[in-house]
This record gives sequence, C-alpha cells and structure tokens, in this order.
Amino acid sequence: MFDNIAIREFEEKSDLKKYVEFEKEIIGKDFWNKEYEDFYLRSFKLNKNEKLIIVTNSTCKTYKIIGVLLFEIKINNKKYKNINGTYDSILYIKRIDILEEMRNKKIGENLLYYLKQKYPDIKTFNLEVSKNNHRAINFYLKNGFEEIKSYDTTIIFKCDIEKRFKIAS
Repeated sequence: MFDNIAIREFEEKSDLKKYVEFEKEIIGKDFWNKEYEDFYLRSFKLNKNEKLIIVTNSTCKTYKIIGVLLFEIKINNKKYKNINGTYDSILYIKRIDILEEMRNKKIGENLLYYLKQKYPDIKTFNLEVSKNNHRAINFYLKNGFEEIKSYDTTIIFKCDIEKRFKIAS
C-alpha cells in the first residue's frame, strides 16, 4: 500500500461528516446545499447486509476520505452452486468511487485485495456496471472480472477471487 493511506470499515459516528465531504467532491458541490446536507446526515443508513469500506489519506484525525467501496454479502446464494453441490456466498459490489486526483494509483486494486483478506471464505465477487461507464468496465476487466450477462444499459460481471489473486484460502 502507500504511505499515509488507510483502508478500513466505515464508522458512522466518526466518519459520516467526512463521507458527506467525499460525496460533495464526487457528485459536485453545486448539487449540495445546507438543507440537502442536513437531510443526508439525518437519514444516512446502510442496509442490514451492506458494508462500506473507506480509503483515507491519513490515519490521524484530520484525514480525508479519498475512496469508498460499498458492498453486500449474499449468504448461500442459490445462483452459485459449487462443485460439492452446496451454494456459495458471494460479495456483491454496489459501488466503488475514488476521487479523480487519486485514480490510477492502484487504490481500486487494493480495495479488492482488502476484501479478499477480510472475507477469505468468499470466492466470488459480482457487480453491475453501466455500459456507458467505460473507465469502470476497463478497471474490472483488467482486474480479473468476466462479463456474465449483458442487458440494454448494464453489464453483470463476476470475478473468481482465488484465481484473481492466485492465493489459496
């Protein structure tokens, strides 16, 4: 990893205001006003099975969030029967965002590796991406994801994690 970069789970009480600042940069500050920010701070909630991983530029109190990965673990997913006849759990990536100035620094790859280390029993990562998001599609293809289904506006990707990282759990 890099000096002064940390990857960790989001902690709502301590990270929410920093997360809002991150969102402002990703979405654009013109979209945000005080009223919307107050609403967002009051109503933010992850779903029961969702987790948010953040990448920060420092481990000290003055950190800035520079990237996020939102995902959900789907336990014993009926779509993925393994060789033993049992069903595997999958990790479904809902969102990866990196600040523009921090892209192309292997942060996305490090997020995937972090997930592999944190959840060693998960063998498959899945995600859906817009067909118009060429940067994301290239990132996923470069990082071992394969297209498994295509719709009018989206593509479903799957990644065999053990093959991608060439490590056995």
